[in-house]
Amino acid sequence: MKKDIEVLRQKLKNLREERAKITLEKGLAARDNTDLRENALYETLEQKEHLYTSLIINTLKEIHRLSKN
Repeated sequence: MKKDIEVLRQKLKNLREERAKITLEKGLAARDNTDLRENALYETLEQKEHLYTSLIINTLKEIHRLSKN
């Protein structure tokens, strides 16, 4: 079980790093085109950011569940 938790912690680290990259890219996209209604790249990156946030939350929940056992 400890091995499973370590695998999940590594996954969590990777997800957080990827989300940080996406957040930076989203900021750059916003800077390059300030009319966010017309900025498809910004919208796509925002959706990816939300996806990664959901994956992070689910991974944290799984770590917590396994830690209780």
